[in-house]
Amino acid sequence: ATTGKHLNPEEKERRLSQMSLLLLDELEVDAITVTTPLIFAVLIASMLMFNMGYNISVMNAPEPFVFPGHSTSAWSMAVAAFCVGGPLGAVLAGQWADQRGRRGALMITTWLFIFG
Repeated sequence: ATTGKHLNPEEKERRLSQMSLLLLDELEVDAITVTTPLIFAVLIASMLMFNMGYNISVMNAPEPFVFPGHSTSAWSMAVAAFCVGGPLGAVLAGQWADQRGRRGALMITTWLFIFG
């Protein structure tokens, strides 16, 4: 591998220019940027937000059986924990996956789920 220390400034400039042209050729964007898979992915991601809202509302149906004798505010806090715990868990799981790998993060979250 050459370091380029022996090259004169004109040769260095010529090589840098060639490298930048090669990079631009690699990054060239096609004329069609909206593709069918992209539209499908956006629709799926949009539907997932409806799924989250549904999961929150479904928690209200079994309230008399799951939390008998508790106040509405206590039940509201239990339902709201879903909205706070999701983003917090996503941030923590990402950090755990970076530190311990995917398997390690899955093991941590599994044990937290079992004992939590």
